[in-house]
Amino acid sequence: MGIGDSYYLAAPGVTTAALCSFLNSTGGEAAVCRGQACIDPDQSRVFWENGAAAVTADRAQGPIAGVTWYGADAYCAWRGARLPSEAEWEKAAAWDDSAMTARRYPWGDEFHGQRLNFCDATCDAPQANVAWNDAYAVAAPVVTYEDGHSATGHYDLAGNVWEWVADWYDPDYYVTSPEADPTGPATGEEKVVRGGSWYDTAVLTMAAVRFSSAPDNADATLGFRCASDLP
Repeated sequence: MGIGDSYYLAAPGVTTAALCSFLNSTGGEAAVCRGQACIDPDQSRVFWENGAAAVTADRAQGPIAGVTWYGADAYCAWRGARLPSEAEWEKAAAWDDSAMTARRYPWGDEFHGQRLNFCDATCDAPQANVAWNDAYAVAAPVVTYEDGHSATGHYDLAGNVWEWVADWYDPDYYVTSPEADPTGPATGEEKVVRGGSWYDTAVLTMAAVRFSSAPDNADATLGFRCASDLP
């Protein structure tokens, strides 16, 4: 995926506290995003208090989860930004400009289970890798893993929560896509998610792994970050 340098991508993902601010500025419990539900309160860390979105202090700086693609897209627009393209996301996660090569994980080619939040010894699931302990059973606060950042200084691009990107999903898109600045198919039924989550194995947190999800899906492993164009 070729991509130029004329964009900005937020270093951390969007926090639950930030998403609550957005919801409360756009209707609180009655807020809708692109005509669809913004979040699933049962899957997110958000609850309603007199019609306003709220989050407990210990969860405020965690990445928003349980957010639909519509919610993610609307939040970024509210901030005067946008969701990144899949190619922009992958460049930030994998590309090492000094070495002129793509990394397998944001920090390098070798997996290290304490540089991300994945399904390890704290994870109550059959796929748990008990050889590692990242200290969190579910999502960790953003920027917890200082040694897990990418060459461009972006955090949590492996694990913690999957991240929505702008593109529609097509498993064969990159066979015939433009070499420079691909932005995905014009239409589709599912959107692309990248990065893996606290519930996933090491393999699924590799920078090149791509999956699809219905845009109205809002489970506890789905979050996002915003991008914007530069002059």
